[in-house]
Amino acid sequence: MDKITHTGNWDSDLTTAEANWVRELWIQLHWTDAEAKEYSDAEKRQEEICAAAGSVYLDSEQNREYMRLATRQTELVHDLRGKRVGANHAMRDKVWPELVPRALRYWKLVDKPREQLTDAEAQELKDLQEWFDKLQAEALKTAETALTKTSDRR
Repeated sequence: MDKITHTGNWDSDLTTAEANWVRELWIQLHWTDAEAKEYSDAEKRQEEICAAAGSVYLDSEQNREYMRLATRQTELVHDLRGKRVGANHAMRDKVWPELVPRALRYWKLVDKPREQLTDAEAQELKDLQEWFDKLQAEALKTAETALTKTSDRR
């Protein structure tokens, strides 16, 4: 994870923001929609717990639930997604030249209000999403295979 977040392998013409967008998209491809939803739902529930407490001080029951949610979020981000990203360095090197321009274009199209997209841009966004969906499936499969092989060796 450290290599991708600090010393990414990208074209030297990218700005820091562009390089961050590409890395962020690559990282996001390493968890399932269900895992992302679970993380988001936990975050919303934590906000509800804090709002119900009426202050930063939680009672013991609220604190237990809050900590259970935080523990699961850590598992999702670091233990699942983080390990998958780490297991996919070889794949990343292979797809990076294609990923970078597509990721930059994707972010530009996503940032534009949907009603302002031309028909061609809307189709391009759809095509990019389909490409990323296929890449995500491949990334998840490749990472799970690599992680299984690693755990089998232990």
